Amino acid sequence: MLDIPATLKIEHENLHADLAAAIKMPRQTGQAAKQVAVVLHAHFVTEEEFAMPPLALLGTIAAGGATAEMSSVIT
Repeated sequence: MLDIPATLKIEHENLHADLAAAIKMPRQTGQAAKQVAVVLHAHFVTEEEFAMPPLALLGTIAAGGATAEMSSVIT
């Protein structure tokens, strides 16, 4: 399992915190934020499971350290 880069983890945590704060807002804003949270939940889960971990390889690849074994991440 690849570790999600810390900067991406922090950004995701910030997005979750902002959405949680919006949910606590009164009236229509809070209600709309709840609906956004429902719609985005599956997206966030998929992103954290499949899209973000391979990004841990970017530094190595950018530095010219790509290997054939890294191709297994694509699947």
